[in-house]
Amino acid sequence: MKTVADFARIFYYRLSDFLSDESERLPLWLPVAFAAGIGTYFSLNKEPYFFIVLCCFLLALFLLFDARKSPKYFFAALLLAAYAGGFACAQFRTISVSEPKFKTASKTVSVTGTVLNAETNAYGKNRIVLKNPFVSGYEEWAVPKKVRLTLKKGDPLPEIGEVISLKALLFPPSPPLIDEGYDQAKALYFEKIGATGFARSSYETIAKAPEKTDFASFVFKIRQNINDALSETLPPDISEVAKALTTGTTKAIPTQIADSYRDSGIAHLLSVSGLHMSLIAGAVFGCVRLLLACFPAFALRYSTKKAAAVVALTAAFFYLFISGNALPARRAFIMIAFVFTAVLFDRRALSLVAAAWAAFFILLFRPESLLSASFQLSFAAVVALISAYEAGIDKFRKHIAKKEGIPFFLISCVVALFATDIVAGIATAPYVLYYFGRYPLYSLLGNLASSAVTGFVVMPFLMAGTLLIPFGIERIPYEIAGYGIAFINEAAKRISELPAAVIQTPSMPFWGMLCCTLSGLWLCLWKSKARYYAVPFFILGLFSPSFHLMPDLLVSPGASIIAFKNEKGNLILPPGKSDALVRRVWLGKNAQTETDASGCFECFKGSGYHDSVVDFSCQKGLCLLKKGNVTVAWTKGKRAFKRACDDYGKQIAVLFSGIPRHRADCKDFLTVNRTDSLRNGTISAVIKDGTVEIQSIAEKTGFRPWTAPFPMISPKSEILPFFEKSYGLPVKARLQD
Repeated sequence: MKTVADFARIFYYRLSDFLSDESERLPLWLPVAFAAGIGTYFSLNKEPYFFIVLCCFLLALFLLFDARKSPKYFFAALLLAAYAGGFACAQFRTISVSEPKFKTASKTVSVTGTVLNAETNAYGKNRIVLKNPFVSGYEEWAVPKKVRLTLKKGDPLPEIGEVISLKALLFPPSPPLIDEGYDQAKALYFEKIGATGFARSSYETIAKAPEKTDFASFVFKIRQNINDALSETLPPDISEVAKALTTGTTKAIPTQIADSYRDSGIAHLLSVSGLHMSLIAGAVFGCVRLLLACFPAFALRYSTKKAAAVVALTAAFFYLFISGNALPARRAFIMIAFVFTAVLFDRRALSLVAAAWAAFFILLFRPESLLSASFQLSFAAVVALISAYEAGIDKFRKHIAKKEGIPFFLISCVVALFATDIVAGIATAPYVLYYFGRYPLYSLLGNLASSAVTGFVVMPFLMAGTLLIPFGIERIPYEIAGYGIAFINEAAKRISELPAAVIQTPSMPFWGMLCCTLSGLWLCLWKSKARYYAVPFFILGLFSPSFHLMPDLLVSPGASIIAFKNEKGNLILPPGKSDALVRRVWLGKNAQTETDASGCFECFKGSGYHDSVVDFSCQKGLCLLKKGNVTVAWTKGKRAFKRACDDYGKQIAVLFSGIPRHRADCKDFLTVNRTDSLRNGTISAVIKDGTVEIQSIAEKTGFRPWTAPFPMISPKSEILPFFEKSYGLPVKARLQD
């Protein structure tokens, strides 16, 4: 009978054989280890000591040096060093961007600053970013380096570089509105934006924008000229899509068009990424090589392929800046740079090695990119496509294309398109479900309708029209591209209106997304049959939204609105339009629409709501939620709170109140007042086994540099421990008291 030691020995030998067979693929796991270190840093609840992190990284380097002569342990030490390096890199980046930030909301103040950015957001509101602002009533050291403000309705966007002054309300950047939701505070922290707010008056221009001759100003003027030319030539609904494809300006795309692109599975067209960059670079590469072939004296002496690669790479570099230098565009440019560099050195152009290096360089300089949906979607699609084509799709396509006749060539193109869309759709599905909670079923049909038009009509003529702007003859190419965009818009609209065009599910939990990511990497990075062991885990991750459970009660920051869960698992919210963003986030997390949850007047007035699980009633500002033998209450006014204390004091376990702390106190039950909810963010309550478990967003986000209570990291404190200040106990701690 075999012992545990025997099984361990067998496992060791089989693992050694497996790693020996996959030795060529082992380096591909180094960027994965680097990313794992970054992810571990951002997942922590408290900021680690930088001195300890630095010591761990140096220790990993020492182990790597010590294991240099042992092939068995060298790669393990290399993975450990990459992991520690990613962790240290993320913390160093966090320290390097630390700036002052607002910790509490301000009163109406006077703000004066230089306009750094001006845009119209997806909801049609004009928004600006001011740098080096002066805020009345605040010392200079306490003022953020950048603030983001939403202008009053009707106010035009100021020019970049203007110095303006206005009255505004300022707030700390918002934490997530629900568990595993979008963290605005973290995103703005790395942009060095320390406050957001709303204008209370129209702005006044103090000084005009100075004339600048630097590269950034030059690129901005080019982008502005292209946008103006597109607006003058094409109708608004077409010109905004054309701007997105050319200059990366997506904020003013009409909501209906953006929704139709998303629901038809072609939303990636609106974000400058690998498709657009490869079309531009490929077109330039082909044209230059064809042009050089017309000169035999040059073509016979020099490599036209290498010369065309240099010109195409230069064109891609300029397109990167003209398109706004967004993260997907940067990722695509790095990939294309590796492709053309491989051409220059007579190496294989497209490989997983190039994708690994691209990911490593992006994460090295911008570790926070790992948390963005664009990074995850981009690399998931690229890695899956390269791996699939290496596994045989490309060979199958070439086999069909070898047969004579145009029909076989067209069949090979259709096969390649089908395979590309299916592979990319499966690879990106976990991230689509995690971030958006909806998946387009007819994405294959949408891509079939748009890919050829984009590649052969829209992008070539947009590029031609842009190059002809200095000569004033850009109208004809832009109009031709406009016909192509109009066709795509109509196709997207019709596809999105098909029955069951979108599957809407509760958001995928984090563990499900992580399960899909790790199993997907295992499936793509190895070459042996052992890769297929990951398929069941990937499928498990895809079905993880079915395990998603919403809490029984949600209370917004400030306790302004609540939502409770009925027996079907749906959220019921009070009718109205207040706290629109909170409503949208909560319902989206649970795969609901506004009409599913709000508008339930009888739930919050008069008859209330009753089913087999919960009993909910509201009278004169006092709402009671009863589940089992536990009652939870919510009040907004002082009279309702007094009535709850006097009439229901012995029945209520926890009461959420919209009035401040000094006015909300009752000895008969636990009170979570407005002050608590403002400091702790969205609060959730789960009623189970006769108890109430309360958890706040503040407990989830912890005490990190991007949270409001955390002080700015000064140079003197970079390698010292971070001490948590007392800004109010979490709600869970109050319950334990």
